Amino acid sequence: MKSRTGMKNNLWLIYAVVTTITWGIWGALIEIPEKAGFPATLGYTMWALTMIPCALIALKLIKFKLEY
Repeated sequence: MKSRTGMKNNLWLIYAVVTTITWGIWGALIEIPEKAGFPATLGYTMWALTMIPCALIALKLIKFKLEY
């Protein structure tokens, strides 16, 4: 049985795999709304907005603190 510390060290790998898979799904599906007339620019805008939670999770995983 792995210790809690060992599992915590592997969180980056799980996060990286999940992020890569979701990018792949997005890339495969983005052309569907474009073919229906949805502007490509808005598709990329939505993609950018969906990356904000991913970035926040990544920052939380490394216990990032803003310097002020």
